[in-house]
Amino acid sequence: MEQQEQSIPFYALMLYIMHTMKPVTILIEELCQSNAITGKSQVQLSFATGVQQYQISRIVTGRIKRHTPALIKLCKYAHINLDYSRQEDPDGRYLIEKTLLSTWDGSHAQAKKIARLLKLAMDMH
Repeated sequence: MEQQEQSIPFYALMLYIMHTMKPVTILIEELCQSNAITGKSQVQLSFATGVQQYQISRIVTGRIKRHTPALIKLCKYAHINLDYSRQEDPDGRYLIEKTLLSTWDGSHAQAKKIARLLKLAMDMH
């Protein structure tokens, strides 16, 4: 029997991205300070990265509000680390969020199962 690849629902993926990537404003700031793009025209950057010039303009002027493929591509070109590392997680919230997002398929049915499993685990304590 052929194993099907499980896809992650878009909203679950976006939640994961929001919790694991640096905020857009930080990425733009680091990008604008990067030696990889300073001194280059937007046309040169477009040619080097494949990102359209108008998208580069919107990014470097801060007119984007979310993580876009163009922003990610520019950050990779500039060797900017996209990961948002939380130095402290004393309550374990990040660990719980990351685990939930990696196991949940995005469906309401599975959300109910995970909630039931967590309640059972609490009752065992």
